[in-house]
Amino acid sequence: MDFKNMPKQRSHFLAGVAAGIADYQGISKFTVRSFFVITAIVTGGLGILLYSVLALLMPPPPQ
Repeated sequence: MDFKNMPKQRSHFLAGVAAGIADYQGISKFTVRSFFVITAIVTGGLGILLYSVLALLMPPPPQ
């Protein structure tokens, strides 16, 4: 996955990761956010860890 082509978005809830992924994949932000929440609940926090790692890896939104 090329993180340089998938920047965080300004229309963010926390760090803009879900909005950036949703815009890049062309899907709903709600769907991506739901995925992170469900993953966090089912795996005991793995979704939170994944979100945190992506927040560090993804570039900031374009100016």
